[in-house]
Amino acid sequence: MPPYYLNVAILFHDEERRSRGSAVARPLVTQTIGGDEMNPISQLFSRSPFRCLHDHANETGACLRQLQVQVEAALSNDREAVVGHFDGVQSHVLVGRAIADEVFHILSRRGRMLSVCREDILSTVDTQNLMLCGCREIASLIAAHPLSLPDDARQQFRTYVCEVLELSILATHVVSEVDVLVEVCFGGPEADRVDSLIDEVQLRTTKINLARNRLLRTMYSCDREVCPPEHDFCLHLLAEVGHIGDLADKLTSRFRLCLCQTNTPPVHATRHIVASEVGQEQTESETALLS
Repeated sequence: MPPYYLNVAILFHDEERRSRGSAVARPLVTQTIGGDEMNPISQLFSRSPFRCLHDHANETGACLRQLQVQVEAALSNDREAVVGHFDGVQSHVLVGRAIADEVFHILSRRGRMLSVCREDILSTVDTQNLMLCGCREIASLIAAHPLSLPDDARQQFRTYVCEVLELSILATHVVSEVDVLVEVCFGGPEADRVDSLIDEVQLRTTKINLARNRLLRTMYSCDREVCPPEHDFCLHLLAEVGHIGDLADKLTSRFRLCLCQTNTPPVHATRHIVASEVGQEQTESETALLS
């Protein structure tokens, strides 16, 4: 693997600037040459919002998997397991909120990052927060009310919910790849691989929308077999599940926009930040060191 420069996790601390007695802090650049590392990437990554974004995506994916198990328990009429999995979903939501608060705290205290817009990070975290809220809403509905579906719609419902949650888990996996993308400056083969995963999410979204339409037709065709309150409850539950699928598609679309904005040569990105923070004269010297 060719050497890469880490040009996306350089952060500026106000405390560091004051401790150095200077109005401007020199950026730290990580370079990997022949396996020897200076200022390891992992250290810079652990101090950046990208680590929190990575953790938040993993926590959202874990919450979705917990919800998937709860839905299976509800369809099997295992009420004790349904209530237990609801507690698990709730705990994932609380942890996710704590991580999101940490992201907001980091971005409010630290300076701008190279080539990555802070609005992209905030929008990604907000979308995942909405997915967590949707998981909690569905989990609470299932825990409070048993599912009563006709036999014709039960299997379609199971398949549809499973596909939506699998799609959402894949979307959060795309975002969790940010740790790998940071190491390669959001470019190269790894970025292409993530972009192909986003294409897969969008393709599966189209197929899932068709499956939802078929399920709704089945639900309305057998509405006489279910009492109106039960029928309305199932339709509301389907709407909540579909909302999570829409958020997953929105999440990957936003992340693709972030990739497009950050897919620039490392030296150019470094020149941009150094020029904005230090000045044109230091820009030339930093570029010469990197070349």
